[in-house]
Amino acid sequence: MEAFSFLENKMATQLEKFFKREDLEKLEDEFQELEEKYSDLIEIIYLSSEKMKVAKAKEFLMQGVGRRLRILKHAIENIYSIFPLDRETLMNEDELSDLNINLHA
Repeated sequence: MEAFSFLENKMATQLEKFFKREDLEKLEDEFQELEEKYSDLIEIIYLSSEKMKVAKAKEFLMQGVGRRLRILKHAIENIYSIFPLDRETLMNEDELSDLNINLHA
């Protein structure tokens, strides 16, 4: 597993007080795979919906589950954008609010 760059700076030392290095690496790796995993899930949803005989079930799968996955993906991207693992500054009030909104999505 390739370590990501921020693990070599002083913030890494601070993060390692709370998290294992392996866990930080896993977080970064999982985030890098988000787009691929999202695409795979959307494909599975689409293929599954094609096999459904009940129209309402197909609608719930495509509209409900598919939309929820898009929201979750977007929220995860926002969280990493607002509060990347290598951030060294405190968040302002707006950033804290945005982070909380996305954490609860």
